[in-house]
Amino acid sequence: MNTTTLKSTLSDTLKTLCLQPGITGRENETGIVSLIINMCKQYGADTVEIDTDGNVVATIGDGSTTVLMEAHLDEVGFEVLKTNKEGVYILSSCGNVDGENIDGAEAFLLRSGAKGILEFNSKEDFIFFKQSVLNTEAVSGDPISFTRKFSNDNNIVRATALDNRIGCAVLFETLRQFKMAPSEGVRLILVFSLGEETSSSSLKAVVDKYKPDLFIVVDAAYAHPIDFEIFEPKESIPSLGDGCVIQHKGVGFTIKPQRIVALAKIAKENDIKIQRESVGGDRGRTNFTAFLSAGVDTGIVINVPVQNQHRDISTTNLNDAVDAVKLLFKIVGNLDCLKSLILPEKQMSGVSNVEGVL
Repeated sequence: MNTTTLKSTLSDTLKTLCLQPGITGRENETGIVSLIINMCKQYGADTVEIDTDGNVVATIGDGSTTVLMEAHLDEVGFEVLKTNKEGVYILSSCGNVDGENIDGAEAFLLRSGAKGILEFNSKEDFIFFKQSVLNTEAVSGDPISFTRKFSNDNNIVRATALDNRIGCAVLFETLRQFKMAPSEGVRLILVFSLGEETSSSSLKAVVDKYKPDLFIVVDAAYAHPIDFEIFEPKESIPSLGDGCVIQHKGVGFTIKPQRIVALAKIAKENDIKIQRESVGGDRGRTNFTAFLSAGVDTGIVINVPVQNQHRDISTTNLNDAVDAVKLLFKIVGNLDCLKSLILPEKQMSGVSNVEGVL
C-alpha cells in the first residue's frame, strides 16, 4: 500500500465529498446521497442500494465472514424558520450547532444559491441569515448550508463538513484497497448512514439483512484544541498527526476491553499509529448506539481526529486518515486479525481493562 498514492486519493475523494452539501434530515434533496451512490459504483462495489432506512449500502466480496463498516454522510446545517422582507431570516439549526462558533460564517440558500452571513444573537439565542442579495426570497423550511470550502496544505486539510466526510472518504479508500486485493473469506458491507447529527440513524434494516460478524463505526474524533472542559481523569482527547483513533467509550456505549486490546495489538504489529479517545458525559456520540438498538454489540469504533467540528471550517491531518485505512484494511484483509476481534473473549479472557494499552 503506497502511502503517497493513498494520501493523494484520499485528498481527491475528500474534496469531492466536502464540496457537496448534505444537511441532516435533508440528505436526499441536498445531493449527498446521489453523490455517494455514484462514488460507490466508481470505486468498484459489487452492489449498491438504498435500504428501507434510507442508508446507502454497498457490498463487495462473497466470503462467509461479514464485516460491516459504517460512516454517517450527513452534516449540520440550517433551515429557515421565519422570513421577513428585508433579506434577513431567523434560522433553526439542523443538528447540534453552537451559535457563537459560527457567528460570521458564510452560508447560502440551497434553493436559490443566494449567499449570506450567519449572525448569532446571544440575547435571544437566534441565528440570523442576512443575504447579500436582498431580492431573493426564501420560505419557511428552506435549507441553508455552510459555504463549501476545501484546502490541502502539506496534508493539513481545512474543509467544510469533515464530520463526517472524513469517515466516508476512509470507507471509500478501504473499498478501493479491498477491490485490488480482496480477502476470499470476507464479505464487506459499507453503510453510509443518514441522520446521525440528529440522533435519528437507524441501522436495523442492514443489520437484519446482513447479520454482521463484526461492525466498525468510522467517525470524526475530537481533537485538541477543544472548547470544552475535561473533568474525569481517565478521559482522553486525541491530537492531529498522532494516528487514527480507537474510541473506548462514548454516549451510551463502552467497547469491550478484550476487543480494544486485540485492536491495539493489530496496530502495533503493523506499525500503525493509534491513539485513544475516551470521553464522558454527553460527548463522543457515534452510531455505535444505533447498532446496539439494532441488536448487535460485536463492534469497534475507529475515528479520525478533527478539530472544530460542527463549524464552517474544520481541520484534519491526512496522515491520520491513512493510518485508519491501513488499520481497517489489515482487519478485513487478514482472517486471523478479523477473528481476534470477533471472538476476543476466548483469546484474552484474563483482560479486564485497557489501562496502559494506548
